[in-house]
Amino acid sequence: MWWTMPARKNEVDVSRDWARDLEVSQVQQDERIMADVLSEVDIRFDHPMTDGEIEEIAPVLRAAIERQVPDNPGHVSEILRDLMQQMRGYGPLEPLFLGAGSREITEIQVTPVRGGAPRIFVVRHGREEPWPEAFFGTDREVHDWVRKTADSLGVTWNEQHPIVDLWLDDGSRINAVGFGVNPFSRDATIVTIRKSPAFVDPVPMSRMIELNSLNEEMSDLLIKAGIKGCRNMLFCGPTDSAKTSLLRACAQFIDPGDHVAVVETSWEVYLPHLPNAVNFVEVRRAGRDVVTSADIGKALLRQNFRRAVYGEIRYAEIQPAFDEMQSVGGGCLTTMHAWSTFSLIQRVITLFSYAGRALTVEEAQNTICGTFDLVVFMDKDKDKRRRVTEIYEAHERDGFRLLYELDVETDTYVRVNKVSPEFVKRVRFAGGEVLL
Repeated sequence: MWWTMPARKNEVDVSRDWARDLEVSQVQQDERIMADVLSEVDIRFDHPMTDGEIEEIAPVLRAAIERQVPDNPGHVSEILRDLMQQMRGYGPLEPLFLGAGSREITEIQVTPVRGGAPRIFVVRHGREEPWPEAFFGTDREVHDWVRKTADSLGVTWNEQHPIVDLWLDDGSRINAVGFGVNPFSRDATIVTIRKSPAFVDPVPMSRMIELNSLNEEMSDLLIKAGIKGCRNMLFCGPTDSAKTSLLRACAQFIDPGDHVAVVETSWEVYLPHLPNAVNFVEVRRAGRDVVTSADIGKALLRQNFRRAVYGEIRYAEIQPAFDEMQSVGGGCLTTMHAWSTFSLIQRVITLFSYAGRALTVEEAQNTICGTFDLVVFMDKDKDKRRRVTEIYEAHERDGFRLLYELDVETDTYVRVNKVSPEFVKRVRFAGGEVLL
């Protein structure tokens, strides 16, 4: 016969994907070896281990791997490296968490590329830049890493749930989108990692002045009046405008003796210089909220905290958060997404609606001005520099009183108004200083 029987569809697929099947087989074999090694040495890692813990058990692991893979030292080293990376919880991206210069990196982005290895971008000092090393050779490697991470945390990530948020034990947040959502390939996975604040040193206020994010006079207002004067301050701006960076810079001046509550949906604020600071974060298990920020806020009303810090108010926790801020005596700090007084009012109206409370524009403004003393707006300029654009006094009678603004024509900060006599009186009563 001059023709041949066409291969069945599954046979065609196998013949086309033989290289991938071989790769998968090797990965699965290595995973079985790692599981056997861990079982043999009786080690479980359900949380990222420290460098000291890993160094202590590394020789035992290597010996166990050598028994599984004799006469192949190169393969032994590869399996040991992969196993140690899994123990730390960072996989191939470990150099961006623990390597040289990694403390300057605040965000990691894994971007699929059509027909090529996924690219790595990092954010340093508010600027995105490509990383020279790929770390992942194929889209499938990214997919497998996210799957392993999700599995280790007990989170479902599959075709029915292609978008996932993962929180590592160190506080880093991973958002991954996969399973065909990207058009380049079914395996293409988009990953963004907000690194734990424990890996990112706070930017000193002196450095923010040096970068022209604000001037020294504005810094004095935030520190000497805002922090030392126990005032409530709200930092506003779009994503990655340095709201949290400025909050952390100000928080470095909080009295170490103060009892401070830090409440967040995901860990972004780390204040190691405060020995009596307590961090609270939302708890999610199996895709369900167990403890929300609103729950934590309500609980804080029954605790005796001197100050409170809310990493960001983004949902129904606004009601208990504002209640807490109106109750504590030592001042509160928080952030919100807003870029003007108008958008801030609209944002507050929206968030209170999530809490089941409808506000008019006038009620929203009165609520803001009855809760905060200073409102700071930030944004990125054309050169991607993160700048304070305006500072307002939130006055119970006059509403928003503009104190400072950035003159975009001259690229200088201008003092528009003095603070009110009522503000001066409250600041001095609490032991702060204020520029008249």
